[in-house]
Amino acid sequence: VAVNSSVKLNGSLKLVKEGAGTFVAACAGCDFLGGFESVAGTIKPGRIANQSPLGAQNTLLKHSAGATFDANGISNSTEYRTEFAGAHVCNTGAALDGAGPFGGTTLTADSTIDAGHSLGFSGANVDLGGHLLDVSVPTAENYLCFNANNSFAIRNGTLRIHGLGRLKIWSEMTAPDLDMDIDCPLWMCWTSTVHNLTFRYQGDDYHQDNGMGVFRVGGTFKPLSKTFARVYMLDGSTLDLTGETGAWDTLSQALTGTGAARADHRLMFDPNTTVTIDVYGRTLSKGERLMKWSAIPANVTFKWDDATAALDNTVQPVLKDDGLYYGAETDPN
Repeated sequence: VAVNSSVKLNGSLKLVKEGAGTFVAACAGCDFLGGFESVAGTIKPGRIANQSPLGAQNTLLKHSAGATFDANGISNSTEYRTEFAGAHVCNTGAALDGAGPFGGTTLTADSTIDAGHSLGFSGANVDLGGHLLDVSVPTAENYLCFNANNSFAIRNGTLRIHGLGRLKIWSEMTAPDLDMDIDCPLWMCWTSTVHNLTFRYQGDDYHQDNGMGVFRVGGTFKPLSKTFARVYMLDGSTLDLTGETGAWDTLSQALTGTGAARADHRLMFDPNTTVTIDVYGRTLSKGERLMKWSAIPANVTFKWDDATAALDNTVQPVLKDDGLYYGAETDPN
């Protein structure tokens, strides 16, 4: 381990970290402008709040494949632009609740985060560059948090998060071209607009909410568990029920929350919306119920996936008070 605790680095220089060891940037007032690139080993800031240990405000921190960035519990710090090119990100220091050193993040290759200690993005936009950001939150007391003053954007790629810890969304999230795959408890209190959304966490205590959190889905919603957050289907979206058997319940099952009744955590639809139902590969009987609800959704048109070869597309969706049916038993078709 190499530690810089006393040498102030200034000017236009650029630092490059090589080798398998760890470099700890622990000197305050390092205002160099050329950026910091890590091609191997680990770099981490010393626990110096608001003291620029890794360069001046908005300095670029670039981390290549085989390199690790350890946030090390640094909070309320100078925010850095970060680029992950196949890198691994972790936090071995104090929990960071959206107050870490990320001022704007770009991926140029698939990268990973291990939130063994909680890790946050604050006031930052994240451009995944068409890549996968795979996040592990292995323990229940920790989380990955997106927490900006008002709103933030994640774009162009896939965010996969899994583990016993939580995903916390504490700001409005605009991500119309993001694919989100959630296999962990969720705590959200703002609206998030995404493209594709998959829920797969099988735990009983699934979604914690203060009454305002909702996902708006413009692409495909795929529920692979019986519990899920509040979801609004937008016009032109698709509900993927290919993995279901029997009637899928639009009301989330095991659910805890604060400030919201369980009945609020269900599948809902924007007004004047057309939604495609994908049941590809399932063998359906005429009159079979596919979805269960307590009231017919208002002003929603359902249609079958045109690529569903196993379906007779002349059999129309039938809406009844208790759910959506694959035609009716007396349907003349």
